[in-house]
Amino acid sequence: LLTIVLQDATGGLQVRRPHPPHDWIDVPAVEGELVVIVGDYLSALSEGRFVSPVHRVLLPPHPLERYSFTYFRYPRCDATVPSTSAMRAQRQALKSVKRRQRTMGASSESFNTLVRPTDGEGLVKLARLPWGDLLIEKWNEVASNRR
Repeated sequence: LLTIVLQDATGGLQVRRPHPPHDWIDVPAVEGELVVIVGDYLSALSEGRFVSPVHRVLLPPHPLERYSFTYFRYPRCDATVPSTSAMRAQRQALKSVKRRQRTMGASSESFNTLVRPTDGEGLVKLARLPWGDLLIEKWNEVASNRR
């Protein structure tokens, strides 16, 4: 559903701008401030009204270290997204993918997400498979380093 991050003064968290020029934007590291990142699942539940941002973390140069506290909030393991919400979110996501591909090229879809809009049934999969099954599938994929 969402991720809450408390990062140290080193920073390093970045989000990708969803519109051209699609560059990376630093998320300022402000002492005591929490950063809330909407996940793919909440994006689908909201029918695309809340956007799950593409994000990354840059490591600081040696010998500096970066510390952050991250809290992940997940739905129940048996939860699914209503099919109408998943279909609307899929349409929104495909529009975003096409917009990125026009300006960034085909490689723009190689981001780490729970369900990629261009893979098979895309976000509609969130209505068919329970959250727990999706999570296990994703972690098996990450663990095997297939992407």
